[in-house]
Amino acid sequence: MPDGENTVIPAQPSFLAIYNPRLSSGEDSLEEQIVFYSSKAARSRSKSKGTSTDPASAADNGDDVNERLRQVGLAQGMVNFAKNFSNGKPVESVDTDKARIVLHELEPNWWILAGIDLTRLPVTNGSGSTSDASNVPRFEYSAREVYSAQSLIQQLRRAHSIFLLHHDVSLDSLYERVGRSTFCKFLSRFWARFLRNWVVLLNGHPAVEIFDGIKLAVGGELGVGVGEEEWGSGEREVLEDFISRTDGLIDLVVSRFGEPAPQKPSAEAGRGSTSSQWLGADQCPGPSDGVIFTGVGALSRPSVARVSQWMEWIYRYGEAAYGVGENPTSTRGRRRRRKPDVKQQASTQPDTNSRAEQATKSGRTSPGIPPPLVVASPPPKPEDTQPQVQGSKTEEPQSGADMFMKYLTLGYGTSWKFPSMVSSGRAESQAQDANKTTELSSSSTDETGRFLIGLRDDLEDEWSDEDSQELSSENRRSRTVVRTLHVELAGDQVASGKPRQQKLQVIIYIRRPFMFTFLFDPETPSLTQPSFYRIIHHMLGPLQKPLLSSTAPSNVHRRIGLSLNPQSLQVYDLVYDPANHTVRTSIPCIPDPQPTTPSSNLSQTTVPWSRLEALNVHHLLLRTYHDTRAHTRPYESERASKTTRGGWWVVWMRIPYPPDNDHPLPPREAFLVHRPSSSKSAHARATSTGSVGGSGGLRFLRDLSGASPSSPILGGIGLGVSSPMSRRMSTAAAENPIGSSRNAEGLALGLDARRYVEGLLTLSR
Repeated sequence: MPDGENTVIPAQPSFLAIYNPRLSSGEDSLEEQIVFYSSKAARSRSKSKGTSTDPASAADNGDDVNERLRQVGLAQGMVNFAKNFSNGKPVESVDTDKARIVLHELEPNWWILAGIDLTRLPVTNGSGSTSDASNVPRFEYSAREVYSAQSLIQQLRRAHSIFLLHHDVSLDSLYERVGRSTFCKFLSRFWARFLRNWVVLLNGHPAVEIFDGIKLAVGGELGVGVGEEEWGSGEREVLEDFISRTDGLIDLVVSRFGEPAPQKPSAEAGRGSTSSQWLGADQCPGPSDGVIFTGVGALSRPSVARVSQWMEWIYRYGEAAYGVGENPTSTRGRRRRRKPDVKQQASTQPDTNSRAEQATKSGRTSPGIPPPLVVASPPPKPEDTQPQVQGSKTEEPQSGADMFMKYLTLGYGTSWKFPSMVSSGRAESQAQDANKTTELSSSSTDETGRFLIGLRDDLEDEWSDEDSQELSSENRRSRTVVRTLHVELAGDQVASGKPRQQKLQVIIYIRRPFMFTFLFDPETPSLTQPSFYRIIHHMLGPLQKPLLSSTAPSNVHRRIGLSLNPQSLQVYDLVYDPANHTVRTSIPCIPDPQPTTPSSNLSQTTVPWSRLEALNVHHLLLRTYHDTRAHTRPYESERASKTTRGGWWVVWMRIPYPPDNDHPLPPREAFLVHRPSSSKSAHARATSTGSVGGSGGLRFLRDLSGASPSSPILGGIGLGVSSPMSRRMSTAAAENPIGSSRNAEGLALGLDARRYVEGLLTLSR
């Protein structure tokens, strides 16, 4: 029996194509319409021949040309045929016995086409073999755990938006600006990487992806104003003040990912020991991960969403993420890395002792040992506060230090200083200790702070700043990683006379578990100064501890005013706010098929349910989303369903804004996922997954609204609509009140559900 006949082959992408019918006309020139094509078959042939796997080089193979012409021609035929029966609307998906095909118009005339091979399962006969009498292998194909067509399209749309974030405002604009050859290179570089990493089996958090918003951390954004100091309102003020007082800084987005670095034993602290990998560990963002500060409103909300989604890619893939390690706008091919010559490396390596001596003479700290971020010092003497003489070489760095002093002190007066201003005696002792330390690894510098995009020097090694004063602007820029993003400015920025679409320079600073994304005007002079990046590094240091406290996931239930943690009652939630373009959830992710390796992300390693239960819940979330879109069921306001596995209830509701709101806004949406304590015995009696027809959901919804069986469902939170479903459920509860009480048992144990939902809405602002 050939190898692999008894093997289950998971669903995977088969091919991906991007084409534009306007690029040529006629069947003879169909190939000119295709600007990107990559297939699993072509990649396999390239690997077997030992040739390049770059999709751009596949055009020389006649089989590959015929394959993509057939796929694209068939897609265009389906679109034209379906328009005759759908009022001009194109078909977007076709399912066959073995594959799922999705097709979507990303922009006018720009189409993306993707094929997914379904999971292949061997079918055994009575003898346990997968072959029949004719020795033909028998298989069946399953779409059970494959993303729905709508979800696959949403993933393609999100990837397309991140591609534009790095290149231009539209594909048309990019095509006209760079020409076809470079345009195809850019597409190939991005989409080939996307195709390699595209997981089409349900994983992570599909319900968050389908809303396509700004994923907030489970605790929401930092607090606002008086009374929310415990939730980070003070840190918010520091960040907002930093943006307003920094020349050239347009906006800032801050996210939290994973868990803080574990505390190291003192014996290991001086040996450069590393903890578990945090960045680039290929972990999907969990419920605790997400944005904690969306900025000051300079960017449009869709642009903030794209930036935050790119940050999620960076958390998952690290420096291999698109736009980080490799310049996306570079037109040069990749160069093979050569092993460094040991002799040459030794001759060009700066002497550590000479560095220490220079640091001692200049009063700066030594590389390798991070000094304390703040130190006590006497008030400055009058001569120390005199303005810098105009025209001196050190005018710009020192003026920058003075400008950022108020941020570092956080309002505690002038008794705090920058580490570079410590006494020479402290610098001497630290310089002597520097010779005993080793170079910090990337994982350890993630804990102490470094720039992924920006200055790549050691942020505690300031001796080279003196030399940089003699360097040209181009040489200073070569020491930094420069990346730009194409974003859309908000309305008030447009009113000030700036163009709506703007190209900004991005700087990304990481300090586990936080990621700071700064967006600057590209013409900002301080972006070429190494001292400017070190000022940012030292400014963010004192924020680490208060940010960890104010954004801790364990504080969520306290913030929304609950005395009990909802997770102890197995109540999870998801809230989408279309006005703010935010989505926030505490629903756990889908566990991996195999046991996960040790990871820093607690949400990925500690899960409250099995993979089978999670798949049932997330399938139900997606199905409810698709069934309740405004254009199909505009008047439906709530729905409750139950899974066959685990006895989980999924409740969905629309929550309109108050009628006195200034602008008409689409309603907010919320999901609650709940399993009563009696579900272990109750779910065995469940018959199907669908709309509630029994008594189990009534008490749950009634507790949610504070309503009686005869009252409108969810009337207590502003819906005030009595739907046919609520009347059916009231009747069912009257027939079987005991069953209703049992299914609501978990929610009724001290949890004010109405207050719970109202508190969740404040987190998604």
